[in-house]
Amino acid sequence: MRGGVAHRGSPARPLTRGEAGPSFSTMRHTCRPWGRGVALLLVLWGTAGLAAHRVAGVEVPSSVEVEGEQLPLNGAGLARRFVFDVHVTGLYMEEPTRSAREAIRSEQKKHLEFWFKRGLSNAQLSHAVRVGLRQNARGSLGELSERIEQLLQALPAVRAGESLAMTYVPGEGTVISHNGRTVLTVPGKDFADALFSAWLGPRPISSGLKAALLKGGD
Repeated sequence: MRGGVAHRGSPARPLTRGEAGPSFSTMRHTCRPWGRGVALLLVLWGTAGLAAHRVAGVEVPSSVEVEGEQLPLNGAGLARRFVFDVHVTGLYMEEPTRSAREAIRSEQKKHLEFWFKRGLSNAQLSHAVRVGLRQNARGSLGELSERIEQLLQALPAVRAGESLAMTYVPGEGTVISHNGRTVLTVPGKDFADALFSAWLGPRPISSGLKAALLKGGD
C-alpha cells in the first residue's frame, strides 16, 4: 500500500475514489480520527477479473493489497442475528492459517472486512465489539481501555451495502475504515490482538463466523 491505498480484487460493490491520504509511516503513533476534509482513502477496488467468492449474495474479493503485498482470503462467512443476515465478513492474511491463535497473535499484515446486509447504529456496533472484547481479552482491557473507548466512539453507523474494515500493519497499528475512508488509526500490537480476538478468540461474537474465517485459504 502506498499513500495509504489498498487495492483489492473483485468488489462487493463499487466505491467512489477519493483523495489518498498519508502513508502509514507518516502517521503519528496516537489514535487519530480524521476530519471530513482530510478523510484518508484506504481502499480502492482493483482488477475486476480476479476471482471472487460469493457469500450470501456478496462477492468477496479473493485478495486485497496492503502496502504493495497481496493478502489472500483466509476465509469468509455470514454473521446472522436471530433470523436476520447481518453482515458478510472476510479475513485476509499474509500467511493463511486454520489456527485462531496464529491468526490473532502472528506478527503479519491482516485485514478483516465486513459488508453489511442490514443497517446498524453506532450503539449496536459498539455493543457487539465491547462484548467480544470482554469475552476474549478481559486480561488486557485495563491497559487498553483508552484506546478501546476511542474506537467505540469512532465506529460509524452503517447502512445496508456499506463496508467496515480493520487493517493491521506490523509496527504501524490498526486502521479502521468505513467505505474505504479512514475513521481512526490505533497503535499497538496489543490492541490489534485484542480486537481480532473479538471474532477469532475462544468466545467469539459468532462461533459460526469464526469457523468460516479460519479456512486457511481453502
